[in-house]
Amino acid sequence: MKKADAVFEGGGVKGLGLVGALTVAEENGYTDWRRVVGTSAGAIVASLLAAGYSAEELKEILMDLEYSELLYYTRPRDVLFHPIGFFVPFQDKCQGFADSKDTTFAPSRLNNLS
Repeated sequence: MKKADAVFEGGGVKGLGLVGALTVAEENGYTDWRRVVGTSAGAIVASLLAAGYSAEELKEILMDLEYSELLYYTRPRDVLFHPIGFFVPFQDKCQGFADSKDTTFAPSRLNNLS
């Protein structure tokens, strides 16, 4: 089992590619992810990886995800009329994934990274 840190970039559908890259990394023995971080789609992948999901489990999530639900919450109208709460349904879905791994998402603390 090899240890690794990872940084995942955002970009919507790049999240699919990130899961593919994780699959290759795991096939090469990288299964002990120490510190992971990302932006946008990369943050979602990093969060689920930190919660304990494997690349295969992430692939299953992506295959079962109803992508039209994500489009509904990203319409410009939703952002304009609900700028703070329009991501809440998606956050709830992510929290559900964390709950199934008996973990929670909480704000990170940057003052003790060593």
